[in-house]
Amino acid sequence: MMKVTTAGHMDRVIGYLQQIAADQGVAVPAETESLFQAGVFDSFGLLDFVTFMEQELDIKIPDEDLLEGNFDTVAKIRAYIDGWMGG
Repeated sequence: MMKVTTAGHMDRVIGYLQQIAADQGVAVPAETESLFQAGVFDSFGLLDFVTFMEQELDIKIPDEDLLEGNFDTVAKIRAYIDGWMGG
């Protein structure tokens, strides 16, 4: 069985973000730039993203973590996944 890594999860996350950005007619911003300000996410988009993470990456995100600040940038998403995986 293949070991799941943060990098493997991030490949899937980046693919998801690229699809959402394309649907919105925008580009995925640099790793430390806001996904909300770039137009990739809004509050509904964040909920869709959390659902994606829970279903596709098998990560359970507690309600208290459903904050824009935890998922505002690619870097913060990477840190969240890394923390979840115990990294």
